[in-house]
This record gives sequence, C-alpha cells and structure tokens, in this order.
Amino acid sequence: MSKINVLIADDSVFIREALKSMLEDSAEIGEIFLAENGKQAIEICGKKRIDVVLMDLDMPEVNGEEASRVIYENYRLPIIVVTALDSAMIKQAFSLIQNYCIDVVNKPEGFSKGFQDILLRKIKNASTINYKSKKVVDGLKDKINEIILPDEDILKNLYIFAMSTGGPKITPLILKQIETINAPFVLIQHIEPEMFEGYIEWIESKTSKEIISVDYELLFEQKDCIYVLNPKYHTELKKINSRFFKLQKISKNDLYTPPADPFVISAAKIFKSNIRFFVFTGMCSDGLEGAKAVKENGGKVFCQEPEEALVSTMSQSVINAGYCDKVFSVADLSKVIAYEF
Repeated sequence: MSKINVLIADDSVFIREALKSMLEDSAEIGEIFLAENGKQAIEICGKKRIDVVLMDLDMPEVNGEEASRVIYENYRLPIIVVTALDSAMIKQAFSLIQNYCIDVVNKPEGFSKGFQDILLRKIKNASTINYKSKKVVDGLKDKINEIILPDEDILKNLYIFAMSTGGPKITPLILKQIETINAPFVLIQHIEPEMFEGYIEWIESKTSKEIISVDYELLFEQKDCIYVLNPKYHTELKKINSRFFKLQKISKNDLYTPPADPFVISAAKIFKSNIRFFVFTGMCSDGLEGAKAVKENGGKVFCQEPEEALVSTMSQSVINAGYCDKVFSVADLSKVIAYEF
C-alpha cells in the first residue's frame, strides 16, 4: 500500500512544523507539503500528488473556506479542517463539511499523543475516499422529488440513524426528508466531544423539529423529536417503570464516539419489532452488532448504498453480514420510512 501524501495549510509556522513533526512519526505517511495560506495550498494541489489536505480556516490572501472550495471543485481531494474552534467556528466548519470537506478537528493548545492518534486515524480514513469512483453526494439533493407522509401508526416506531465520516455531508438532506414525519428519531454521529455543542446548534439551524441533546439520564418520550447522543457517553435505553436514557462516561480506548452498538442493542430489546435502524456512511463497523440485535428482536435494518456513501465501511459491513433488509439511496429516505420497500 502506498504511503499517504499530506498537505498542511496553516499561516502559523509553529503549527505547520508541529503537525509535520507529528505526522513524520508515522510509517504510513509519505511526503508532507506545507502551505502558509490558501493560495499556496491551491497551487500545491495542482502540482503535487496530494492524498489528504489539512486545512486551517483563518489564513491571509485566500482563507481556508475559499481554498477548500477551489481544491474540492478542481481536484476532489479529501480535506480535513484543523482549526481552533469556538461555537461559531464549529458551525462554519460543519457547513464546510456539508459542501467541501469531510471532517473537522479542533486544534488543541498542546499537541498530545492523544491528538496525534486522532489526527492520524482521520488522515488514514480520509485517504481511502475516492470521490471519482463514487456517486457525487452533492447531486443527491436534486433527486429528492417528493417527501412522503407516512401513516400515523409510524409514531409507535423508533428510528435510529448511525453515521460516521461523511455524515454531516448528508445530514441536511436527511433532516429535510424527515421534517414532516411525526416519530421519535435518534441520531448517532461519531464526533469529537468538544465539537458537540456546535454540532447541536448546526443541526438546529437545519430543521424545525425539536432537537434533544442526551446530556444526562432523561426520560425517553415517544414523540416527534430527534434525540442526539452525546460523544462523552456510552448511552443505552433502559426500561423499569418508564423508558429512559442511561449514560456511562466513555473510556480512553473508545475510538469512535458516541458508539452506536450499545444504544441500538439496548433499544432493540425494548422496541422489538418496532425498531428501524438506518446505517449510513462511515469508516468502521460500529452498528454491526446493533444490526444483529435488531434482526434478532424482529426489527428492520436499512443501509445506505455503499456506492453512494462517502465511506462505505459501516453500511457494507452490515450488508456483508446479512443483516440488511434493504439498501437505499439517501434521496429515497422518506419513501423507505413510509413504505419500507
């Protein structure tokens, strides 16, 4: 397997050199190119073989947002935003993921071993993406011709959406299609804990549905809303006299948070045949054990088309295991929910 060539675009000499030093420690990283602004980054992408771009946002001449747009439109390279994030900047970063980038990393004050591990994992994930060999996700919004209104009986079901890398790119399309579907949804998006608050604000800006952040052990209500699992916790659904969310802090060994499997397995035992589990884009097999539990309890599992997913590992692993009832396109989501075919 060829090594991964990385371009680092940041206006700080210290940051460029610190990131370069971290990446040089990995045997999987090949050449490392440096750019001090967006203009240089665009020029380097046009001249060198770049596999992954690390992009700061606040840079002179051409900022990171404009550089990302040009690089994405002209070279279809995977871009990871690496920048110091406040709440407003996180919302901007998620808008970038929706349009041009694939992931975002908060630039820490100090570069720890933990940050190095996270960054290298995201770079390796990004290097597997080949935009040219997949359907362009950007074109999906043009295929949504009709939003289907399901029968009122749908309220008895629980709908769980699990996604990882590439999830924010399709989230606005998903939210648009469930806007008029009156049922409880649970959204599980792998995300860094420090970005969660900004992520919630971004989701709230994309839908009129009630968004409930599962930050503590609250009651589960069978109503029209979207519960969003917090990446600081392993969350399960419990039932004693009533249904409620049970939280346990994540450990340092957890690679992808919040994990889908613990919640889906616990929910399947409670909802039985009334659970609907949707597996979307992502780089891991999280959701596989959950899908197994859903099938064992009489529920249904749906997987995004691997050819359409930005990263196909999550959905493909469920399909390969034989747990998938139907493969679907994001453009047909409301139809699948309504008719289940």
